[in-house]
Amino acid sequence: MALTEHGFACKLRRSIKRVYLFKCDVGKFFNLTLLINGLDVIESGKHTIEDHLIFSVKDQVSIESEVNDPKDLWTKACRQDSALEMTACKAPMRDPAKFMPQHYQAFKMIEEVLS
Repeated sequence: MALTEHGFACKLRRSIKRVYLFKCDVGKFFNLTLLINGLDVIESGKHTIEDHLIFSVKDQVSIESEVNDPKDLWTKACRQDSALEMTACKAPMRDPAKFMPQHYQAFKMIEEVLS
């Protein structure tokens, strides 16, 4: 459902791969940051947060050339190795710009808007 259908007027201020910053007006101005999950290095028909988890443990999980469903692959991998979840959770903390690049960029955009 588009925001314009609900009376919002939004203009794209800035975009970086999978991150969009809009200035919106609905009688009052506000900034809206839109972030799309997924990584291009995980070839799949849909991109999800599981792309980031799979990428963070790619040395421990066998990834086919194309992943049909990242959520399904992640669930199966965790059933085979329960330690994967903890490993994946720690990876973004080591290098957030590498493992969750658009999330990192979104926070940088928000920080710039607020300063």
